[in-house]
Amino acid sequence: MKIKNYLYLILTLVLGFYSCGNDDDEVVQTPPRDRAEQYLVDIDSIEEFLSTHFYNYEEFQLDPNSSTFEIEFDTIAGENSDKIPLIDQVEDKLVYDAEEVEYKLYYLKVREGLGDTPTFGDSTFVTYTGTLIDQNVFDNSPIPIWFQLPNVVQGFREGVIEFNGATGFTENPDGTFNYDNFGIGAIFLPSGLGYFNAPTAGTSAYSPLIFTFHMLGVNEADSDNDGVLNIDEDLDGDRNLYSDDTDEDLIPDFLDSDDDGDNILTIYEDLNEDGDPRNDDSDNDGIPNYLDKDSTVSTQD
Repeated sequence: MKIKNYLYLILTLVLGFYSCGNDDDEVVQTPPRDRAEQYLVDIDSIEEFLSTHFYNYEEFQLDPNSSTFEIEFDTIAGENSDKIPLIDQVEDKLVYDAEEVEYKLYYLKVREGLGDTPTFGDSTFVTYTGTLIDQNVFDNSPIPIWFQLPNVVQGFREGVIEFNGATGFTENPDGTFNYDNFGIGAIFLPSGLGYFNAPTAGTSAYSPLIFTFHMLGVNEADSDNDGVLNIDEDLDGDRNLYSDDTDEDLIPDFLDSDDDGDNILTIYEDLNEDGDPRNDDSDNDGIPNYLDKDSTVSTQD
């Protein structure tokens, strides 16, 4: 699985050029490019692709309920010169990265899907293919796989939440499954919403990316099983769960079973036992107990 979280890649990969002096070795690291400037380069490449390529929409129109449809792209030329370009079929949204750089994220909604809609904190069950802008495949999974959306690159996360999962499934005699009314789409990522200067295998630094996918299932996620859904642990509202760490113990709240570091598990600070610790504020200071180190009342008292 190569759809890694960018924040972790940047911590583990160092890209640089190495030069040797006359007397000793010196490591010279090339600083990353300006993210806003690189975005302008990337969006030109993406919009050029969208303007000169089409997808096999006519095949899908013949059987819009197909469970086997796969998106394929081709160049508008020759016998395909009358095809509708992708730029006339995609939708877009504005996305901001951790440095507040604004990006236009294009996505192709072939079929929205009729099942559950994920949030950026949930898990999704997908098949997918990742390619470079030149259509070379660098990653794919034809077998459905669960993705924890907080752990994938931002562009993929922000794209798939525009789609819905399946309404149901049936098992085939061979053990495979057919899914009903699932989402089908594609996402076109500037490198700043992908791997930027920390590429994964099969990509290079500053590569725009394309993902096609089937959205088969959605699971409302509570990664640390503390009674607070991942989506509700985005306290600063920046859509990045890794930036919320109430007790500053280097464990983000959505992975921390004791959010405020008072040695009382969050799940035991659900005093009214309604399944949601956010509703309990025993000292009436406007801060729920599970985020208030001064409130140490628990259901185990």
